[in-house]
Amino acid sequence: MIRHRPFLLSFLAFSCAAAASGSTLAQPVFPDKPIRLVVPYGTGSIADTVPRLISSHVSKALGQPLVLDYRPGAGGNIGAQNVLNADADGYTLLSAATNNIVINQYVFKKMTFDPLKRFVPVAQLVDVPLVLTVNASSPITSLKEFVDYARSHSGAMNYASPSTATIPHLATEIMLKSLRLDATHVPYKSGAEASTALIANDVQFLLIGYSTVESGIRAGRLRPIAVMSATPLPVLPGVPTVAAAGHPELVEQVPGNWWAIMAKEGTPPAVVDKLSTAFRDAVNEPSMRKRYEDLGLIPSRMAPAESATLMAAEAKKWSKVVADLNLSVD
Repeated sequence: MIRHRPFLLSFLAFSCAAAASGSTLAQPVFPDKPIRLVVPYGTGSIADTVPRLISSHVSKALGQPLVLDYRPGAGGNIGAQNVLNADADGYTLLSAATNNIVINQYVFKKMTFDPLKRFVPVAQLVDVPLVLTVNASSPITSLKEFVDYARSHSGAMNYASPSTATIPHLATEIMLKSLRLDATHVPYKSGAEASTALIANDVQFLLIGYSTVESGIRAGRLRPIAVMSATPLPVLPGVPTVAAAGHPELVEQVPGNWWAIMAKEGTPPAVVDKLSTAFRDAVNEPSMRKRYEDLGLIPSRMAPAESATLMAAEAKKWSKVVADLNLSVD
């Protein structure tokens, strides 16, 4: 028996190595099935438009379909929770906005999770400068006229938003406070509904991304009067920035919005990296960049680590903003 021991040990070692090798070969390469992207808002929103435009590019890069799954409600929290209920394997992702990740936890009393801890960034897709827009029949044609009119009609103006605690809502409140104006918030269920309300003159102004009001502007039913960004939007030639219109302080005070792809915490880093490359390459493909810019969106090249740093810093700022506004939702 002693003489055969070396052979037996060698045979066992070979068998173990072969088994391990076979096990490795048997592991599927990510992705080997469709990827579900949960959109926590309705169709037609920027949450829908941004990923839908690049879905075919991402699908081609990954070799699997990217399927958009709409789960609106509760300021995006229903869709976010749906992703958290899935496995952390990269096959279920979230199309997320600023409020989903760095605002909602300070606003919704019954929110049961901290997005900063439960999600990891996959790709920062676009930044969304906000555009101050009025009905085309309004006597307001500039930011100065807007301020003068609002002061002479204090408390009589209404403004729309896609929902309470969204960026358009909070940014408008910040703008009003900075300009010492008073207006009444009228929340709707989506950006499309808010835009429709402005066209119907049910509200008097709306601060939101250009793509939401694009059709109304093109039809001559809405009038953009200022862009809340440091630089003009190429898609709105002749519409000044708030700085050029005499209120440079608003550039820093009034935040824009961003849209990103998020994965559940615990998703393997290699999977996150592969997804990140596919999404960021798609957004920055020249024809796609042009399509986004035509919608008033600014494509991003930000890597996941940079996004995580940005989100953590923004969360601290938003916690103070929400506290100052004394805002909460049951």
